[in-house]
Amino acid sequence: MGYLLKLEWLKNRKNTVFILICFSYLVMLPGTMMIGKSVNPMPPVLPGNFIFFEFPTNWDFFAYAGSWLAFFMFGFFAVYTVTSEYSFKTLRQSIINGLQRNQFVSAKLLFILMMCVGATLYYILCVLACGYIHEPHTKLDFAFDQPLIILKFFLMNISYGVFGLLLGFLLRRSGLALFTYMIYIMMLEPFIRWVLVQKYIHKSAHIYFPMNVFEDLTPLPFYRMMPEQFKTAGGAMALVPDHISIPLSIGYIFVFIWGMYYLINKRDL
Repeated sequence: MGYLLKLEWLKNRKNTVFILICFSYLVMLPGTMMIGKSVNPMPPVLPGNFIFFEFPTNWDFFAYAGSWLAFFMFGFFAVYTVTSEYSFKTLRQSIINGLQRNQFVSAKLLFILMMCVGATLYYILCVLACGYIHEPHTKLDFAFDQPLIILKFFLMNISYGVFGLLLGFLLRRSGLALFTYMIYIMMLEPFIRWVLVQKYIHKSAHIYFPMNVFEDLTPLPFYRMMPEQFKTAGGAMALVPDHISIPLSIGYIFVFIWGMYYLINKRDL
């Protein structure tokens, strides 16, 4: 494991794309939330912009902002790190030099995993720093009022990363894989969910699709604050918080990982 992580680190430590993504994430996670200070007037459903920064609601809003960053940054980097190996023929060269196919996949997974661990730790730091700046006398047990949100944030990051890796191994070409990543998440799956499934299968079946499950790990905080208002005539718009999204997302993650190992072993390089 250490050898595989070192191998990926040596590949990416001077990679412009990797450096840019890391720097952007470090700046944009707290920076995005600072925009909340300028929101005035607030929507009628919100008591004030203090909920963006004070415990315990800041966990939800930071997580929701982080989900957009994970979608764009971790997913894109996961696609790039695989497809660039195909484009520059370094995957084939690695296999010739003695690296096993499964080891190659494991190295990519471990590196994405470490990025997600780092992102989660940074998320915790940002939430705590922001919360204690605005509420310096908050007790620690109240500050950590939502322990599951950390696990959900971690799983959300991994979900987008693993899905990006799967598309990279499946499609191999950077442009095609990135285009498919965007189109599937933003257009194709929503189309299937809202048109085909609701009309012909069951009105609530759409909430169990993979990208919807990943989104519902860290949903728009209004879902948790006012769950009864976010229902359609035929069922809920989102999964019940902390109830189904965690085990379902873990299941989808393992399916995507299995798909990567299957593709690398069954297809020509």
